[in-house]
Amino acid sequence: MLLYDGGTVSLNIKGVVLVLLSAFSYAIYMVGIKQVKFIRHIKPDKLTFYVMLFGLSVYIWNLNFCTELQPLNNLFTLACAFGLAIFPTIISLETITFGIKFIGATKTAIIGALEPLTALFFGVLLFGETLTFKILCGIGLILSGVILVILNKNRS
Repeated sequence: MLLYDGGTVSLNIKGVVLVLLSAFSYAIYMVGIKQVKFIRHIKPDKLTFYVMLFGLSVYIWNLNFCTELQPLNNLFTLACAFGLAIFPTIISLETITFGIKFIGATKTAIIGALEPLTALFFGVLLFGETLTFKILCGIGLILSGVILVILNKNRS
């Protein structure tokens, strides 16, 4: 609901600003991890720890210092929360950190840009999501961006 006000068609400016800040900080992280000297010498698992520590501070701040934290009432919701913590967060950050260190920011970003397509593939295949025209346009934009980056990298 951060991007759209109450599910209506009008965009929420706060949500758009948060998305842009998130993308900008992610880009700085991906480029900075290879370029900044003192970060370059930190081991990937240690760097992941610091990134997650910063993320925890943002999480605590957004929950008004944990006063708005909701309890997980049953085993299923606890397992879902644990799964969200492990797979899309810890493993993703760890592999991104290793990828940037070993193959570079550009190649890692290209692989990361294809992540939504993987999620869409499994969503349609396993969870019965429907492909709409907007989703197909999004796929086209993602693939166009990846192709442009690859062609530009090959040219130089």
